[in-house]
Amino acid sequence: MSRIPQHVLNNLKCSICGGYLSSKPLMVKPDDQQVCGKCYKILPPSEKQKCTRQIGLESLAEILAFPCRYDAQGCPRTFNWCDETNHESECPYRTLLDTNADAGKRSLIFWPKDEMSCENGRVRAVFKYEVEENKYANEFKNLRYSLKIRSMGDNVIAIKCNDNRSSPHCEDLKNVELSLEGSIFLGAKPEALYNDIKIESLVPENPYQTLDSLTMRPCSYCKAPLDNKTHNYCLLGHISCSTCREKMCKECVCILDKESRMLCRNYQRGCDQTFKFDQLHQHQMDCAYNDLKCPLQTCNEKGALPWIKQHLQIDHPDKVIFNTEISRKFSNKDDTVIVVCYDNIFKCVYYYYKTFVEFFVTYVGSSDEAMQFSYEVTVSLDGDELFRRGSCSSWNDVMLQKGITFEKQELLRANGRKLCFDMNIRILN
Repeated sequence: MSRIPQHVLNNLKCSICGGYLSSKPLMVKPDDQQVCGKCYKILPPSEKQKCTRQIGLESLAEILAFPCRYDAQGCPRTFNWCDETNHESECPYRTLLDTNADAGKRSLIFWPKDEMSCENGRVRAVFKYEVEENKYANEFKNLRYSLKIRSMGDNVIAIKCNDNRSSPHCEDLKNVELSLEGSIFLGAKPEALYNDIKIESLVPENPYQTLDSLTMRPCSYCKAPLDNKTHNYCLLGHISCSTCREKMCKECVCILDKESRMLCRNYQRGCDQTFKFDQLHQHQMDCAYNDLKCPLQTCNEKGALPWIKQHLQIDHPDKVIFNTEISRKFSNKDDTVIVVCYDNIFKCVYYYYKTFVEFFVTYVGSSDEAMQFSYEVTVSLDGDELFRRGSCSSWNDVMLQKGITFEKQELLRANGRKLCFDMNIRILN
């Protein structure tokens, strides 16, 4: 791959997000403003119809290596065209930039203003955002925000806490990532709808470590540090040293297990499976007894997966298809269909883009169970048929990796300029 000179890179930037044109499709608007693939996918249909695809530029981009959009801040990473994945959203060099100099060139939705001060030897930063013109939407009522701050190297994040102590105090955290997320109602009287703060360690963990290689907890009985000798564990995770081990756990009256198998955290909700420590985390992410939201966007009910299945049958029988096969007309509007078959739930999603359409089937369940299911999509076009087969993704998979794509030219072959076609979807076990 060929590296791109900086003076050429400066002309290969998206007019919307300011990043490099490193993702497809590469589009150009009537006013010669270039749009990257990521921004094009979120444009409203009225804006998409005005864009033209730059086929020649895409052919050239396939032999070029693009840098991270934060190369000016010091990021050394480069990528083949369309291979950036999610690096830029997690890039450690990602910073808030002063956009005042570009105010006349870029379309800003939020205008950052920051105030820096020093308080008790610590740097204090206050970021203020004002709503600017939004050129792609006439009106929006809710503002959602998210921010990630990382402490790297010898730097620390000082968290000011107000808990049960008599006065506020600060905690210095090292090698952590602080994630802030929330939503604000933009009415006559702005109001915070919700906010969420998470603190996660940046120290990588080996998911395949055994309990004996981890920092051991003290013995549940004598409280002495555990040595490297044989230990006993009950299903609820209580540990006893070799001196104190007995046939029954003294804390919960469970049988001690030398293989250190533990119950899922949802055992009180109905999950009766047990796992070794290196398998427990993955299961708990996929566990059917987690608190899940109803797959219908208009419904906010939550519950375990067995309850969700009953909920769909009782409360939404008119909005769910109870069959292994779907026949439906699709056009230039995104669509979602919920299917219940083989005693499982599937979410079928259709996306419309300027030059192609995509279809995904997501199995509402674990990755292991999703591998048992596949699906076929048949498009009927004036006596002709287009056929594709794909694998179902699970609810924790990256859905875009397992989609089925139809080029728009294929679909317009029989219908002329009108994009309206019959699609038959069959889920296979």
